[in-house]
Amino acid sequence: MANDNNNEAELTGSANGQLANAVHNAVKRLIGKSIELKSKVIQLEKENKGLKDVVAKKDDEIYSLKQQLESCKLGLALRNSSSEAAGFTREEAKRRIGRMVREIDECIALLKQ
Repeated sequence: MANDNNNEAELTGSANGQLANAVHNAVKRLIGKSIELKSKVIQLEKENKGLKDVVAKKDDEIYSLKQQLESCKLGLALRNSSSEAAGFTREEAKRRIGRMVREIDECIALLKQ
């Protein structure tokens, strides 16, 4: 009977050792995967920042192009009578330019203060 208890203890100890090794290996794999994923997150964050910078530059470019288009439309409206095709009547173009001049005058006055 003592022999049976020894065999049971050996089997239990062996099973516990195998279980411990399996858990240890699983933990090592999880740590490796965690490190790999953290590295990927850092890479994606850098890529995301770069793309945000590109989008900001494109937004600035779009704003600039819209300003140029507005100026072209105003210039066309003032130049000829086909200004309705440009989206502005001659009078509307004059009003917009007048408004811009007033805004510039206000800015100059604020700068002088």
